[in-house]
Amino acid sequence: MFAVPLQKPIALEYASEIWSAKSVTMIKRIEGVQRRATRQMLPNLSYNERLKRLDLLPLVYHGEVKDLSTFCILKSGNCNCSFNSYFEFCSDERLRSHASNKLKINIVRTEPFKGTFFNRIPYLWNSLYLTH
Repeated sequence: MFAVPLQKPIALEYASEIWSAKSVTMIKRIEGVQRRATRQMLPNLSYNERLKRLDLLPLVYHGEVKDLSTFCILKSGNCNCSFNSYFEFCSDERLRSHASNKLKINIVRTEPFKGTFFNRIPYLWNSLYLTH
């Protein structure tokens, strides 16, 4: 058997922190690109088996991992960007979750900004199980 070089779909990942598909239709179309590419490499396996064999994540999860890693870089201060200008941790002690590690959810009124990185991150970060 010959080795098939696998390159991540860079064009689909490029600047995914800035733009990310938010509609189910768009997500399915983008995921379909990876589905077809992996089918050409391993035609007799299911999509989940192909992903496991090729050590890949579905593109939706890969985007979330990239978002979280970018957020952690911003949070650590290892970039030329002011974290506090874009994110704020909750300080309300009355909340059941003791929200010291939860991000404040920004209210976004315009449709184009609902899918942006700065709006996605609070939901994604707050959905993680974090211990103190």
